[in-house]
Amino acid sequence: MNLIMFKFFIDFNLGLPTSAFIMRLDNKNICINCEKYNTLNYQTFTSLNIDWEKDKENTRILESNAINKNGDKYLNRQIFFKLDEPFKYGYKDYITSNILVIVFEEYQDHDVTTSEGLEYNYEKAKLFFEKFINKYRLVSNFSFIPNPNSLKLPLIEILICKNKSIKNVYAKEALPFTHLDIKTVLENPFVKGHTDSLHPDDKTLNTLVSKLNQCEDIQLYDKLLLDAKEQAFVKKDYPLCIVLCETAFETFLQYELKKACVKNHIKMLLTYYKRRKKFRPYKLAIENGNVKKDLLTNYLNFIFKVKIESTIEYINWDKNAYKKRNNIIHNGILNFNLKDAENAFTTTMSFIKYIKKLSS
Repeated sequence: MNLIMFKFFIDFNLGLPTSAFIMRLDNKNICINCEKYNTLNYQTFTSLNIDWEKDKENTRILESNAINKNGDKYLNRQIFFKLDEPFKYGYKDYITSNILVIVFEEYQDHDVTTSEGLEYNYEKAKLFFEKFINKYRLVSNFSFIPNPNSLKLPLIEILICKNKSIKNVYAKEALPFTHLDIKTVLENPFVKGHTDSLHPDDKTLNTLVSKLNQCEDIQLYDKLLLDAKEQAFVKKDYPLCIVLCETAFETFLQYELKKACVKNHIKMLLTYYKRRKKFRPYKLAIENGNVKKDLLTNYLNFIFKVKIESTIEYINWDKNAYKKRNNIIHNGILNFNLKDAENAFTTTMSFIKYIKKLSS
C-alpha cells in the first residue's frame, strides 16, 4: 500500500487552522491540510515581462494600504508606472494564499507509479478537493469563495510514500515522501499547456448570430442548461446535471406558456383544483400546475391544439430527463453516468426546440 500526496494552489486564504482534517469518501479516509503562505500576485499591462519592477530610475510607485481588523495598516498593492506612459508597466498585490495538501492511500489496481494509475488517482484528488471546498463553502457562508473548477486547479507537487498507510499519518510519523515527475508522468495543462480547437458547424454559427442579434437577454432556463452542461462535462456530477436539465425545462415551459397566453389573449385556464374543475388566472394556474398533468397535457395541448404526449420528443424527455430526475429527487438514486447526463441534456434540448416551433 502506498500513500500519495497532491498539493493544489489556491490564490485566496481559507483562514483554516494548520491542523489536518479527515474526510470520508469512497470508503477511504482522506487527510486534508491547509498551508498558508504570503505571496505576490503580479499583473502586467503590456507583457509577461516584469523587469519594470527593477527600473528604479524611470518608474514611479503608487502604494495602496488596507486596514486589518485590528486597525493596523498594511501594504496590499504597489502600482508601477511611468509618468508619460501610465499603463505600460503593472502592479503587484501582497496576498495570503493557501496550498491544500491532500493525502490518501492509492486506489487498488491503479499503481501510482504508472501513467494510467497516476491519472486515475489525480482525478480522485481533484474530486476530493472539490468536495472539501464545497463543504467549506456550505458551512462558512462566505459567498466570495469561488466554485472550484477541477480543470483550473494549479497542481504544485505530487509525492509518494511507499509501503505506508493512512494510519501512519494519524500517528504523526515522519514519512519519507518523494517527488514524482509530473512533467513526464502526468499530462497536466499547467505544466505543458494545451489548447482545445472547436469547430462549430454552420447551423451553430447561424444560431449564434441570431442570438446575438436578439435584444432579449438569455433566460433563467438558458443559465440552468449551461450549469447542467458544466456539471456533466466539467464537474462530472451526472445526477446534478439531470436535475438541472429538468429544472431548466420546467422553467422554460412556464415561461413559454405565459408568453403564449399573453399572445393569444388567454386570461383564464381550466384547472382541476381539489378534484373540481375551476377556471383560474393563467399565471396562477401555470405556476401551481404539475408539469406533466397540467402544463403539458392540459394547458399546452389546449393552447397549441396538439397532443404532446404522443410525440417522440415528449417520450424521450419523459424517459431520459423527467423520470430520472424524479428517481434522483424522490428515491435517492445516484448511479448515473455521462451517457445518462448526455441523454437528459439532448432530449431536453430537443423538447424545448419542438415547443419553441409550436409557439413561433
